[in-house]
Amino acid sequence: MNTIKALLLKVCSGMAIASLIAVIIAPLAGSTSEAQAANAYVTSLTLSNKSVTLIEDEVEKAVVTATVKASGSAKKTITAKSSDKEVATVKVGKAKSGVTKITIIAGDSGTCTISVKTKGKNSSGKKLTQKIKVIVEDDADDDDDVKDTGKPVVSAEVTVKVTSETFSGKYETNESGKPEIKEANDLTRKYISFDPWPTTVEQVEYVIKNYTDPYVTAALFVVALDNFEKGKDMNDRSGVMFDMIESIYTGAGILDKSTYKVDNFAVQRINVNYGMGETLIDGGSKVPISSFAPRAYMKGATPGNNYTPDGGSDKTKWQIVVDEYVYNGDIDNGYITVCPQRYTLEKETEISTPVYVEHNAILRIGMRRHKASGVWVPTPVSALTGEVSGNVKPFDITSTVLFSNNYVPPVIDQGF
Repeated sequence: MNTIKALLLKVCSGMAIASLIAVIIAPLAGSTSEAQAANAYVTSLTLSNKSVTLIEDEVEKAVVTATVKASGSAKKTITAKSSDKEVATVKVGKAKSGVTKITIIAGDSGTCTISVKTKGKNSSGKKLTQKIKVIVEDDADDDDDVKDTGKPVVSAEVTVKVTSETFSGKYETNESGKPEIKEANDLTRKYISFDPWPTTVEQVEYVIKNYTDPYVTAALFVVALDNFEKGKDMNDRSGVMFDMIESIYTGAGILDKSTYKVDNFAVQRINVNYGMGETLIDGGSKVPISSFAPRAYMKGATPGNNYTPDGGSDKTKWQIVVDEYVYNGDIDNGYITVCPQRYTLEKETEISTPVYVEHNAILRIGMRRHKASGVWVPTPVSALTGEVSGNVKPFDITSTVLFSNNYVPPVIDQGF
């Protein structure tokens, strides 16, 4: 009898220990699972086009590219649904590295909306959505809006809205050979909007030719920044962004492209520092620099609101901030130095008092006016010292920190 009791006690004791271990491990396992889920979320959903015009024809179609960016192992796939299948139907291709082709097929004449939604959720637990407006026309002879490939033609015309104000601010300079903080007054600040937001080289060239304003031309570098596409390798220059930069360099073709071009070294620096650049955010996650950097130059955008510009996701309402730099400027005589203005941290001065600095010296862009055309083209700031004459010197965008990984990380909470 005593032997049986001892055996029972031993078995029960083992069961108790196993139960205790299970009680301890279960919450830990749940905590690990929750932590993994918290670090896996969608950060942005963008479309190559938000408006499509087709002709009433069962084989008439357009392709829109959806790009999903995510943190961790979150799903980068999407769904797409037509509000009226009689007007247009939609097919979703297979996602490749977060890029999905959406094919829109025309039906009867009319209008409808294609709703695009991520399968993954953002950090707030919500799926991101975008909409494509579809217009199907019944005029079979009207093919102005459609290419032979079936893809919609994007009009080259862009309306630019510019508002300005005067301001006073502090600047970081190195005029004396060491960093200094100086104050400047009565400078010009301009807020620049594009409608539609340029996505083609033709649109960038249209702006350069039709808006002879050095502030607007400088703002186009931010537009190019937003049109970056990650290449296959560090030498890849296939994206439209590099063509946009060369259009800005050459004043939409008034200068020789063979001389004023993005050289291979600059392509590599942009692809590595900007295209492959990442930054840590709260919680230890990493986000690509290219996923938020363009918005850092917009009015209303700060790290605390995940660089959400005034206007939210509507790019036609974004206002790029471009300032006159305190040195090297005489716009009436055809030269000026401007700075795309982005969020920056306070700088420590020599007396260790933090002050807000409007610009870092390496954000400056020198601009020269082409006398015959009135077009403004970028040039190194060093070429604007002393008497300004002769040919425009080739500009290197990588001499600034526009296409770098030198950005203050955002707080991801707005669904971009």
